[in-house]
Amino acid sequence: SFYFTPVTDVPATPEERKMHPGVFPPNVWPTEEDMPGFQDEAKSLGMIMHNALVQFAKHVDAHVHKQCGVDSSTGKSNYESPDRLFKAVRKTEKGKCRLLYYSPYKVEEAKDILDKEVEKGIDNDGLMWNGWHLDSGFLTALAGDIYVNDETGDKVDCDQDSTGLYIATHGSSGVAKKVTIPADCIGIQFGEILQIASGGHVVATPHCVRGGIGTQARIGFACFVDAGADFPLAPPNGYTKADVLKRSVENDYIVPLQQAFLDEEDDGEIKHCQGKGVLGSYHGRYYPVDDDKANLGLYHGHR
Repeated sequence: SFYFTPVTDVPATPEERKMHPGVFPPNVWPTEEDMPGFQDEAKSLGMIMHNALVQFAKHVDAHVHKQCGVDSSTGKSNYESPDRLFKAVRKTEKGKCRLLYYSPYKVEEAKDILDKEVEKGIDNDGLMWNGWHLDSGFLTALAGDIYVNDETGDKVDCDQDSTGLYIATHGSSGVAKKVTIPADCIGIQFGEILQIASGGHVVATPHCVRGGIGTQARIGFACFVDAGADFPLAPPNGYTKADVLKRSVENDYIVPLQQAFLDEEDDGEIKHCQGKGVLGSYHGRYYPVDDDKANLGLYHGHR
């Protein structure tokens, strides 16, 4: 993977970078000699996707504002501002772009992984490049896939029907459905924090990337947009934790949202992996210490 901030090479203020160094790292680019045109093209695509998400946030605001209704005792909307999300993502420099290269599995490597899953009783629904997970932020934009020959770098058509992005549909079954994004389109997914901020009226998107075997590699490009580090993580007025969590899409492979955002004391506040022991236990479900399990596709989700 290659990460960068699309809106600026040095995000946030010096004080914010000192307080949150992992959130606001400066961009580090390959030289123009090593990769001619890469920086300009990456920034250009990143800004297109970033700006699309910022504008899309207006429509999310309108939907959530309507769904939240009005407080009968005050006559005011339960959604504190009709442009809350839009203003939050427009002003922050916390967005990240991620360029990904998925190397194909060799035949014997794939067989070994699947055999180990069967041996351990793990039903992972196929060979994974990136296991089932939820994005943790607000909104994610996705460009269409590009497939290349892993040995020559030549662009090729995807010749394996099972390879690519999958999402879980809404409803009790959470059926996996393949999603193909056209080359001239952008796909948008919702993250965990948006589910909380919307009171569950917008639901985080369970997704995975199923892998290919042979010589065909996949190139992906994602743009993650969040609010600033000081954004108050709470549902709208009148909404509880239960209101937020009960709307999640059911999926056997996804760590329950309450394990990410509920502190151990259950004191009525929603915290993102800040309660004592929560960070370790939550991420441990995605990245187990057991070496055998760590090699299995089920645990290859990114956070």
